[in-house]
Amino acid sequence: MGSISSPKDMGANIRASLTHSIQGVSHPDKAGWKDVQKPMLEAVGAKSWAALAKGARSVGIECHDGVVTLTPSCNYEKHGGADLPDQAISIPLTADELGAKLAEAFDLSS
Repeated sequence: MGSISSPKDMGANIRASLTHSIQGVSHPDKAGWKDVQKPMLEAVGAKSWAALAKGARSVGIECHDGVVTLTPSCNYEKHGGADLPDQAISIPLTADELGAKLAEAFDLSS
């Protein structure tokens, strides 16, 4: 994926990620989580999931019928936190403002 230095780049990366995402992937078992977490930990230089999660913000991204829903969360460091569906932002997948709306959703996260 490309740079995420601008909202335009973030929007392009969201679109690329959604293009490559698949449905029906089973939830990993406890042992499988290490494989899921490893690339994320390496990407940010964290030694553990707890270190990565401390102070982190999270936004869920879903796309249905060409509309992206960005759902902020709170308390990510506490077992992944909780979604804030009342603060979710919906925007067409093709909208130029997609990256800016992602940044807005992160601002709503805590």
